[in-house]
Amino acid sequence: MGKWLKFSVKDEDTLIRGFLSSLMEKGVVQGIIAPSMLPSMGNAAQSLITNPKMLENAKPLAPVMAVSTAKILSQITRLSPLDKPVAVLLRPCELRAVTELVKLKQAHFDNLLLISMDCAGTYSVKTYAALSENGEDPQQRIQKAWQGGEDDQIRPVCLTCEWSVPEHCDIIIARHGLGEDQFG
Repeated sequence: MGKWLKFSVKDEDTLIRGFLSSLMEKGVVQGIIAPSMLPSMGNAAQSLITNPKMLENAKPLAPVMAVSTAKILSQITRLSPLDKPVAVLLRPCELRAVTELVKLKQAHFDNLLLISMDCAGTYSVKTYAALSENGEDPQQRIQKAWQGGEDDQIRPVCLTCEWSVPEHCDIIIARHGLGEDQFG
């Protein structure tokens, strides 16, 4: 059984960026695949980060999925595992998808540190950009919806998801069932 650590914080992204940075600085991983803000600053997309200073642009919990991380991992590990260890942030659906791709020999888990989080759903790229442009925080908005509110802009497939809590990964960032300013 693993260890549980519980934190009370105001800015989850800052804490997670610090954790990811420490993984790189301690040599646990050589890179991190995580959502990062694009230069336009209106959207986030998965990026391979190999310099801890570049983690400043990371938005680990951004509720947007431009492309499935499972597809990215399949493309970079299909022929052979990665040579160096890399941490990967995945939503539970992406984690399940990459697990199936490994079973089909279309991806490899070797040298991957799999990090997943509870997922309240995602917005389309267009909706995420519009919310950001209007000064709304998509992360706070989707959390309020998850805590009982309604949000008709969440992707329909996310609204039907029954498995929003990750399983079978190395590290889980848990928020479900905790207070508004807590996660474990």
